[in-house]
Amino acid sequence: IMLVPGVAGGRRVTGTAGLVDVAPTLCGLLGASPPQTDGRDLSPLLRDGTNGDAERPMYSESLTPTRYGANPLRAVTTSSTSFIRTNRTELYDLVRDPGETVNLVAQRADEARRLQITLTRMTAAEVTVDPEAAAGVDPETAHQLAALGYMSSAVDTSVDLDPERPDPKDLIDLHVAHQRSFMHMFDGHWDKAEAACLEVLGGLPDFWEAVSNLAKIRIGQRRWAESLPLLDRALELKSDQYEIVHDQGLALTELGELEGAVDAFRRAVLLDPAPPTAELNLSRALFNQGNVEDALDHADRVAQQAAQNRDMLRTLGSLLLEHRQGEAAVPVLENVLSLAPEDLETRNTLGLVLANSGRLDAARAH
Repeated sequence: IMLVPGVAGGRRVTGTAGLVDVAPTLCGLLGASPPQTDGRDLSPLLRDGTNGDAERPMYSESLTPTRYGANPLRAVTTSSTSFIRTNRTELYDLVRDPGETVNLVAQRADEARRLQITLTRMTAAEVTVDPEAAAGVDPETAHQLAALGYMSSAVDTSVDLDPERPDPKDLIDLHVAHQRSFMHMFDGHWDKAEAACLEVLGGLPDFWEAVSNLAKIRIGQRRWAESLPLLDRALELKSDQYEIVHDQGLALTELGELEGAVDAFRRAVLLDPAPPTAELNLSRALFNQGNVEDALDHADRVAQQAAQNRDMLRTLGSLLLEHRQGEAAVPVLENVLSLAPEDLETRNTLGLVLANSGRLDAARAH
């Protein structure tokens, strides 16, 4: 939806349009050079009253099924027809059947073959781009996106149609249950999350994400010891996954197994040093071990990496004060205030730390 200067209002057109057209159309409206894409500048349709190309084929895909070991969904669509390629290919008449309820692939085999050729041509020059690098996404957001299936770590971009893999339609109930488990976990409804997760594992016992989620649920339920064999199993299935190793460290910390926790957090840092959550927890575990020098070294790394992260810096400051490291906490608290001068709690804490070290004028100012 756009408000375009000089254009009285929007209009409905019969031609096909896709997300790939958004950037060229915005460039057309702004008088800017469009990027090199398969998209078209549709801005003239706002002004000249034409309807565009109704039979223009548009490509779409869902790689989400590959999370479950199923085939991807790839489709080509015109204003009148939808062709979906998977184990059991689908063809729908969008004019008579916009809800796509009657598969016509057997009755209209020639049309299905023609659209299959079109789809093959559209995917032949496909280029795989690392979405994290392309978008400049910060690592914490990347982890969240991966959990929702939007990053390459959660889907397999290399999979084409493999007859040995399931049809995505056969796993839709498990996909819905998996998404439901995430929603219940986010809301802290651990029993409901557990039921949904066990439903997924009933159909896909070796699905590493569900095994990892069940471990997270046990952690949320504070059933720390029960989470460890699940985390071990998840690592057997996905050895390089940061969150599994980090969760191991959390569980071992709560169980008082500090040596194992330190080892887990060190491995997590190597897998993904940013965001510095694992480094922060490593520092905490080292303090609890009595290894103050090493703990301070990692705390300093957290302070550098989280220089623009107010919440992480506040947590770090609290950790340092908890372990009587007031001098190390001062620059951390000062950095928090440089980001949020109105943070009165941190200002008061800094004043107390300065007062305790004899810097009364600076303390009074805060």
